[in-house]
Amino acid sequence: KLCTPIGFSQRLDGSYVTVDPTNKRVYIFNRNGCLRKDFAYIHNYSPLQGLVVTLADEIVIPFSHGKYKLLSYYTPDGEFIGSTYLPDTADVKGLTINNSNEVIVTDVGNHCIYIVHERRRIIKTIPVPRTQRDKHLPEPQGVCTTSSGEIVVTDRTNNCVKVLSREGELLRQFGSSGARPGQLDSPSGICVDSRGRIIE
Repeated sequence: KLCTPIGFSQRLDGSYVTVDPTNKRVYIFNRNGCLRKDFAYIHNYSPLQGLVVTLADEIVIPFSHGKYKLLSYYTPDGEFIGSTYLPDTADVKGLTINNSNEVIVTDVGNHCIYIVHERRRIIKTIPVPRTQRDKHLPEPQGVCTTSSGEIVVTDRTNNCVKVLSREGELLRQFGSSGARPGQLDSPSGICVDSRGRIIE
């Protein structure tokens, strides 16, 4: 049974994937919530927050291993494919996939976003911009992408959502601190629905 699942993603066939650090296993459920398969990940690795399934049906999980931070790739059958190493100071808070099959990773510790090529190498590091409206350094948390490739990220300390181009240009920003409509309080998770609406 699940004990402490962290991260949740959906495969192209509609099944769901999560990782449980207590049981040190990855679980795959069908659409009705019945367990289809589970497998163990590398024993002495500690999963970080989030996971994502690529368009090639590879399961990507962020881990820490001693001083190292990395993304590990697995097939749905549990076969280890390879890893991408992140900076040792990385503090991963969110992952998503874009329509180019690149993994997008938020790093709150370094106030940035990494774009990882499908061949498992970092091809771009994007500093999350600090605007005149921001009182603090950005802390990127949840992340998703739009159908046109824009990167949508929550900024937890500044209580806002920022929309960036793939090159890292700030396209727009919305939200402010508070409990009224349109205001946010330490936003984290985020997604975009099929109509392009941003949901926090």
